[in-house]
Parts: sequence; C-alpha cells; structure tokens
Amino acid sequence: VVESVKERYLRKEPITVAQLFALTVSFDEIDIWHFAYKYNFEINRVKKAVEQLVEDNVLIHFTDSEHLTTFLID
Repeated sequence: VVESVKERYLRKEPITVAQLFALTVSFDEIDIWHFAYKYNFEINRVKKAVEQLVEDNVLIHFTDSEHLTTFLID
C-alpha cells in the first residue's frame, strides 16, 4: 500500500488523507495530532483516516497499553 501511495505522490497524483498518513508514518514517527497540524487537517478528519487504515489492515492502532505487552515482553 505504502509503495503505491509513494508512486502516486511522486507523480503528483491526488492522494487521500489516509494515504498521506500511511506514507508519512512509514518514514517518520508522528502522531495524529502533529500530522493534523503539519498538514492543516481537522483532527476528526485524521481520526477517520486512521479508522479507515485500521479497517483495511494497513495500520495497527493500539488503543490500550496492554496491547503493547505482546511486543515488549518476550
């Protein structure tokens, strides 16, 4: 997904907020608040984009610190 978005972006083709977020988080550590500010999007629009990415299994969204224990504890 990210590679196809990157190609669209480089060809200056339009991309969605969700696609831009996926591309951005693939090369930069950024949260939705900083992303919204950087690209001048309303936070609710970014939240919807993240929901879409989670539904499409493009992004894993940890909603609870307990989810992280799977990755931190061996």
